[in-house]
Amino acid sequence: MSRPPLSGPWAIAASSPTGTGRGSRFVETSGEEEAWELKQALDGLTWGGWEGVCIAGADGLPIYVNQAFARIIGLPMEKLLHTRLQELSGQGILPLELLERALGRGDRVARLVTVAGREWLLTLVPVANRQGRITKLICLLREPPPARNGHPLPQEVAEPSLRLARFLAGKEELPNFHGIVANSPAMSEVINLALKAAQVDSNVLITGETGVGKDVVARLIHQKSRRAGGKFVKVDCASIPEQLMEAELFGYERGAFTDARREGKAGRLELAHNGTLFLDEIAEMPLHLQAKLLNVLQDRKFTRIGGLEQRAVDFRLLAATNRDLEQLVEAGQFRRDLFYRLNVIRIHIPPLRAPERREDILLLLAHFLRFYGQQYGIQKQLSADALECLLTYYWPGNVRELANVVEQVVVISPREVVTPDDLPAKILEPASGSPTTGTPGPTTTRQRTLKEAVEDLERELITQALQHSRTLREAADSLGVDISTLLRKKKKLGIGKSKRKT
Repeated sequence: MSRPPLSGPWAIAASSPTGTGRGSRFVETSGEEEAWELKQALDGLTWGGWEGVCIAGADGLPIYVNQAFARIIGLPMEKLLHTRLQELSGQGILPLELLERALGRGDRVARLVTVAGREWLLTLVPVANRQGRITKLICLLREPPPARNGHPLPQEVAEPSLRLARFLAGKEELPNFHGIVANSPAMSEVINLALKAAQVDSNVLITGETGVGKDVVARLIHQKSRRAGGKFVKVDCASIPEQLMEAELFGYERGAFTDARREGKAGRLELAHNGTLFLDEIAEMPLHLQAKLLNVLQDRKFTRIGGLEQRAVDFRLLAATNRDLEQLVEAGQFRRDLFYRLNVIRIHIPPLRAPERREDILLLLAHFLRFYGQQYGIQKQLSADALECLLTYYWPGNVRELANVVEQVVVISPREVVTPDDLPAKILEPASGSPTTGTPGPTTTRQRTLKEAVEDLERELITQALQHSRTLREAADSLGVDISTLLRKKKKLGIGKSKRKT
């Protein structure tokens, strides 16, 4: 049975074992039988598809081209097989700098390009021999996944390299809600609750781990409130020494103490008059100051240190903490009455590792790559392998850590395309955390017992249910247990008592 000729919707630049030039090079490498089988395999992979495929040698001369690639490029198959990819670059079809990176440095490249007025995703994959020398280049052209109503379809989440390329090329705007870069349902809920809170003057308690963006949400509430024309005064209770915190909050009169300013000083409460006072890390506030703050919230009046005159003050109070205030209340480390005052509207921000926030990581990576790229005048991209590492990392420091890592690679990485070798070592360590369970990696080499693992999982699920539920009954229903079981588990696992209604 004779074989059909090497033609059709594809072509291989090797038709006989005795050919010369391009044909003999391919056949000498693989042999006629192997070349034929390879051609059949490639034809099977690309048959009926819309993805353009071209395999070229290290010199850029095509060895294999399918019909889709020729159609996209707009050149006849026969001409393509005699045209180096570098020549296509000269015609403005394929970016020369991408070809040089792939063939010269061995970089894998994925970027959106415009060919004949249409947008395509170009992927270049260099192939090296066992000695590490690049011998071939795989060149793929395919249509980007579609979009709906200006927003990416869910399946695009499975193609992060494409989305990142679109964001960095400015071909797609980063989704954001009122200036906050996010697209997950969890953050949509957070932002919508913040916008509702902005319409009233009630106290707000913002909870979440360090670095999740509590400060950003607090500023959003202020900007959207009727007090937006006033000042937003932030007090970091964890960074001010205890002996100075009272003076910072309440101010002092002249001569109140040694080294005091001669004219006295207004405190943060006065500065926030007609505006918003944001007490960050409020769990670190000493108990005696908690009592004074409570009095101010009740009476809307206060007295400076060393003074006698009561001063009226009108501010909106926002507070934030990364600790469990209910546990601190039970331990006697935080005033119960102040907790009730603060906990009128509670907004909990999930950590980046939470399953409901994973899709925000890609958006934040794109945002900070653009931000620091513009700040330092250094444009960087992420290889597919580096992006995978960053998407699956545990991110214990949340958005703050992510911004720090991106700034590091933008400033320090010697290459335009960041590879896993350019990432901080902690990103590549498996023990740094589990993206699936969201639990921190072990700090010792001891293997957890099955009982410990089950208890850890129960503790996390119950804690999340309590944080996201308004009542104990709602939390119990979400877990599929009754209230008595939930209370028993809470006590057994050492989870702080909740004062939610039943």
